[in-house]
Amino acid sequence: DLDRATSSASPYRGDRQQLAKTKYELNELQTKLSQGVYDDRELNEVMDALQGVVESNRLAPRDRNILSEDLKRLDDFRVRHENYGAR
Repeated sequence: DLDRATSSASPYRGDRQQLAKTKYELNELQTKLSQGVYDDRELNEVMDALQGVVESNRLAPRDRNILSEDLKRLDDFRVRHENYGAR
């Protein structure tokens, strides 16, 4: 979803840089989760970065809606992470 939003983001307003930062944070979280490590601080960083993208970027409405749904799923994961094997 971040890749799709990046491909349609303006290259001149810092939108792509903010999306790249969010993707970097997400990759760090995914690396830890793949090792079975849940890091609440890392999840918060991803969610904060994604919230910033949703609120401040000039995204297409479809991309904004998709990323907003991703943010909701991350919040759900925060509540239920133990059910997914992440400790």
